Amino acid sequence: MKNQKKIFSFLLVLSTCISLSACGNSAESESSTENSVSVAETQTQATTETITEAITTEEETTESETEENTTESETQEETTEAETEEQIPHRDGMDGISDKNIDDVNIDFKGNVNNDVTGNWRLAETSDNIEIQEYALSYYNKYFSDDSEIHYLINFSNNQTVCINYWGGFVDATIHEYISGEENDAKELGGGDVIAEYWIYADNGDIQKVK
Repeated sequence: MKNQKKIFSFLLVLSTCISLSACGNSAESESSTENSVSVAETQTQATTETITEAITTEEETTESETEENTTESETQEETTEAETEEQIPHRDGMDGISDKNIDDVNIDFKGNVNNDVTGNWRLAETSDNIEIQEYALSYYNKYFSDDSEIHYLINFSNNQTVCINYWGGFVDATIHEYISGEENDAKELGGGDVIAEYWIYADNGDIQKVK
């Protein structure tokens, strides 16, 4: 905008000079006056084109610098996020890392559970034979909308029902034997014998087997 104001001021002054030149000494010949005006107009046009090109170049340079700064800023943010994730060291004596993506598993998320009086229970089903503790953190991040929820994931492939809940910085995954038809009633859900229980640290996915 400042450059445009300078151009307008310059052109105004230049136009004034041209007018004065054209209306100068009446004793000069008409051809001389026309030549002066023509030269002045040619100079004005050349100067205008030069300034316009300079402004265009400056704007293109500014846009390029803005894009470079934006790209650099995004790169720095991504690097910072990656560094933050790597800052938490894995604990000794753990039983693996819950770092697999639940999106790689065919999950049929049913939502609410029949006859659930708490309003916090959720039901999901799968037929993929997986080790749920390896996916538990990813499941929690995707399907939990509130930490008060308790999810039951029934796996028809290995006949297991996994109770997943969050508390105190852990995702708890308790694996039960599946009871036929338990998915239809909250009073029956998760009633099978406990096979194993895992605590998954929410900060870095460390798996600790507690049962």
